[in-house]
Amino acid sequence: MIRRSLLLMTALAFFGGSAEAAKVSQVYISEVLYNPVGVDGGNQIIELVNRGASAQTLNPWSICIQFLYKNFPVGASIPAGGRYIIHLNANGSNTATDWYTGTGYVNIDVTGDGISLYHTTTGFTTSGNMEDYVQFGAGGQPRENVAVAAGFWTAGTFVPLGAEGQSVQFVPAGSPPATRHPISDYCNATPTIGAANSCGPPPMGSLDDLRIAEVLADPMGAEEGATRAEVVNTATLPTSLDGLTLRIGDNHFTVPNGLSVPAGGLILINLNSAGAPGGPLAPRAAGPPGLLADLVINAVPFADLTAPAGSLSLYKNALNFEDPVNIVDFLQWGAAGQAGDSVAVAGGIWTAGAFFPEVTEGSSIQWRGTNDGDTPDDWCADVPTLGTVNLCSSSGTPGGTPSGPVLAANRPNPFNASTRIHFVTSRPEPSASLVVYDVAGRPVRHLFQGALGAGAVEMSWDSRDDSGSLVPGGLYFYRLTTTAGTQSRKMTVFR
Repeated sequence: MIRRSLLLMTALAFFGGSAEAAKVSQVYISEVLYNPVGVDGGNQIIELVNRGASAQTLNPWSICIQFLYKNFPVGASIPAGGRYIIHLNANGSNTATDWYTGTGYVNIDVTGDGISLYHTTTGFTTSGNMEDYVQFGAGGQPRENVAVAAGFWTAGTFVPLGAEGQSVQFVPAGSPPATRHPISDYCNATPTIGAANSCGPPPMGSLDDLRIAEVLADPMGAEEGATRAEVVNTATLPTSLDGLTLRIGDNHFTVPNGLSVPAGGLILINLNSAGAPGGPLAPRAAGPPGLLADLVINAVPFADLTAPAGSLSLYKNALNFEDPVNIVDFLQWGAAGQAGDSVAVAGGIWTAGAFFPEVTEGSSIQWRGTNDGDTPDDWCADVPTLGTVNLCSSSGTPGGTPSGPVLAANRPNPFNASTRIHFVTSRPEPSASLVVYDVAGRPVRHLFQGALGAGAVEMSWDSRDDSGSLVPGGLYFYRLTTTAGTQSRKMTVFR
């Protein structure tokens, strides 16, 4: 069965348009050069832009990095459409467009930080005093909570790190949104300090690229708060989750805006459960050991999956659950005619009258990954692997276990600095190796050689060869060799 063509992804505003009431101007943090080539100290720069129609005074205003505040110099202002450049931890003579904070200030943390702009010099925990905010590298940076309360930011989201020498640039299409989206409103590019930003929002995948990868509808013991679902991004690009809505029966849950999943990334969804790691939203690092998911979402309040029969649907938004164009993916088990069945069939993503058979308690239904998942033959039942690589991702009959390990696509891919490689072994392997090869078949990096236990494994490659030198950009292969045979996948390094 052929899926319908991809449609334009809809981006919705989280927290509503009134959330930006804290702002007193049209001044925004336009660019942050946090990781310049060479020495960071004295060379980091923050650029502000005035998108308003009149000049804006910057007194009494302040900038905040790592909870350390610096008041703007007396007389500082930005003309309409103008830019104002802040030279951090650097000495120099202030001008109408440039401010040198002096060497007694602080450097931006190149591994991740948050930049806060206030239209006051006091009351920094008060959301009504904040003028703008951006964080990158990781969520939970200083004053993130204030920015969330002000409606500028979504908790836990962040702009990904760029390469050394690049800057984070604010590039919204049209009028700036009330809540900044770390993927669609920012980019990493060659610095353009003092001039218009050079890059636009990066290309993104579509919600149509998302697939239900695994469901646990009948866990051992009580079902309430214990059912789970896993969603995978099949696109070769990051995908914004804005608008993504899950539906079980007559209940639905819309994922908060501002979240995204990397190319090939996994989302673990705890259905109707508030007790999973990290609170309502959690990055991968907050998950339990062995978790490979890139994002954990607690869908609360919602509903549990049902056994022995039920369904799970993914939609682009919650506006119309009967519109075949709006449905993204669908799975039903135990019996036909579950909620969303007719819509999925009309949308070309499910086979009429088909359903996956009832599974035994404690087993999950897993997508094999070889087709679109439109028929029960594309699925199998096995020991749950939620948040990791599916055990039966390419072989076996429903309920069967593969004869050897399952090697997953690396993430991210393509990549610049490093990537993660995942695989699952269904039994102990006395002798295994993971090796990176170039296009000529020459071994470049030996990542592992030895014995492995059963379970999920993650290894990383820092794009260096065995001698420690960075490899050139291009196509590479990684090969997993075990007693069961070999598996290989492609990956691309860009420089």
